Amino acid sequence: SGLPGSGSTSRLAIAVTPADPNYVYVLASRNSNNGFMGLYLSTNSGNSFSIQASSPNLLGWDPSGNDNDGQGWYTLSIDASPTNRDEIIVGGVNIWRSTDAGISWTLNAHWYGGGGAPYVHADIHDLRYVNGTSYYVASDGGLAFTSNSGGSFTDLSAGLQIGQMYRLGTAATTPNLTI
Repeated sequence: SGLPGSGSTSRLAIAVTPADPNYVYVLASRNSNNGFMGLYLSTNSGNSFSIQASSPNLLGWDPSGNDNDGQGWYTLSIDASPTNRDEIIVGGVNIWRSTDAGISWTLNAHWYGGGGAPYVHADIHDLRYVNGTSYYVASDGGLAFTSNSGGSFTDLSAGLQIGQMYRLGTAATTPNLTI
């Protein structure tokens, strides 16, 4: 009980903290605009949930979280600290961090380095804590790592000749010409 209905959400993501397995977090994106719908917390192993926050927009582009839309249909990730049941990180376009079980949020990384946050490539597909202060970020730009809860990030993909292709076209008159 306490979670939004399936008609109002586009996607959900879940995290459980080893620091207290009774704590189950659910991140929801809104069906109408794929923005942040809410962060929900269960303290009884998922039997019931309460909403912790519905703002700022953790899934949008704006460094202050004051926009409405988002990419919840494409990027929706959450992880909980293995050592602190109240610390979670959320990824969409940017990365946000909470140290009070999702009630308040701090911009932890931004897709172009806006809002005073360090740059991490947009489109956060996965977040994984290594310990209480370090975590990995998987994004459209590759793999990044922070060892200080987001104060700075190291691009672990630097130097790799990789790219993410979205479209491909071959010339009708020159079959070996591909863009």
